[in-house]
Amino acid sequence: MLDLATDILNALASAASDAAGDAEPMAHGGGAWDEWKQLNFWTIPVGAFIAFNLGWLWYSRFLFGKPWLRLGGRKPEELGNPAKPMTISFISLLAMAAGMLAVHKFIGFLGVLDGPLFACGIWLAFIATTMGTTYAFHGKPFWLWAIDSSYQLVCLVIMGLIVAVWEHPGSLKFVP
Repeated sequence: MLDLATDILNALASAASDAAGDAEPMAHGGGAWDEWKQLNFWTIPVGAFIAFNLGWLWYSRFLFGKPWLRLGGRKPEELGNPAKPMTISFISLLAMAAGMLAVHKFIGFLGVLDGPLFACGIWLAFIATTMGTTYAFHGKPFWLWAIDSSYQLVCLVIMGLIVAVWEHPGSLKFVP
């Protein structure tokens, strides 16, 4: 755990050093920008698209839609036009996928399992805790939190896996 904290602090110090001008300017094609250009930015829309479609399934009547509505005290006819919340959801998922790519950039995934493992850590440290606090103060049921936060966990794990596989395709080995 101490090694992970040290790696994070070293990555942040390196990024701050780059931002302070110790690296070549980005406009001249060197330094930090070359490192960012090596990342596969297709992981962002692909991760968001897969997570968005998972949300459709997650909150459908086939999985958690009925208990989610009941626990939230709502009826299907009360939901209204879904365009605005779905747009916000997709933009949020794009930001989440970009964040996962940034985690890879600054910390580095050495293998395929690193993406999902970091995703679980991010979920536990930030999403589960902040959602739990918010739901507790709003008096929302534990199981509503469980449905919503576990969707976020699965989204992060998928995004972490996509980044790890796409950035390290050689580390994915299927053994028959």
